[in-house]
Amino acid sequence: MNNGLGRRIASVALMTGLTAAPLVAQTPDQSNFAARGTELGGSIGTAFASSETAPVVAGMAGWSITRWVTLEARGGWFARGSNTNGVGADVGALVNVIARRRTTPYVGAAFGLYRASIDTRTAHVSDFYRMRMLEPAGGATSMRTFTDPAWRFSAGVDLIRHRNISIRPEASVVLVHRNGSTDSITSVGVRLGYLFEDRPVTPTVR
Repeated sequence: MNNGLGRRIASVALMTGLTAAPLVAQTPDQSNFAARGTELGGSIGTAFASSETAPVVAGMAGWSITRWVTLEARGGWFARGSNTNGVGADVGALVNVIARRRTTPYVGAAFGLYRASIDTRTAHVSDFYRMRMLEPAGGATSMRTFTDPAWRFSAGVDLIRHRNISIRPEASVVLVHRNGSTDSITSVGVRLGYLFEDRPVTPTVR
């Protein structure tokens, strides 16, 4: 009786183990997410400045050095209303609130330059530029350009739903500085990125 019972218990244990093994292997392993990887992407959204609301598009390149930190370079174009537009470029870092996984909230900061091109005859601009437009300009053209240092702060959520595709709803604010004055541009949009992996960024299903 004891030998028969023992064989039955062993058989049940073996069958249970064989059945559970594939289930365990298919469970997503968040530790498989890459510590390193290059990403190229673009975004489109809406910008809200002190004097107008207009579309903004941007391109970026990033390199994840850990599951927490990504270095990023970004360039953007701002259609800032009638006869006014701006371009910005900066370099900074994104810091994940949690270690990188399928859904990862993050914050970011970057520093660079912002260049505004303004038609002085017709453009509606903020006081930040209006006062400077009173200064004498060389040449007879009505177009004025202003290049200033700028900080960009951002926050968003990185949604990875495919091994190579990242979708990121994001909000950001650009603070342009000059002589103690600041002009702000707030934007909201969605960015789409393509991931070039050093290691898998999505859990491997076996």
